Amino acid sequence: MLIAGDVDEDGELALEQSADGRRIDATWIGPFTEGSCAREVRGTWTRAADGATRRFVLRQRSGW
Repeated sequence: MLIAGDVDEDGELALEQSADGRRIDATWIGPFTEGSCAREVRGTWTRAADGATRRFVLRQRSGW
C-alpha cells in the first residue's frame, strides 16, 4: 500500500491510499486533535469504490 499526504493551511491532514500507485483507493481526512501537539488525528476514511466511510484515529507512537 502506498500513502501520500499533505496538511492544509487550516491544519487538516489529507492522505490518499493506493494499492497500485496509480489509482486512489481511499482517502483519510481529519484535523489534528486539539491539545495533542500534532500527535493525534481523528477523521473519516472513505473508500473510493463505493463511498463507504469509517471513523479513524491515528496516533504518533512514543519514541519518535
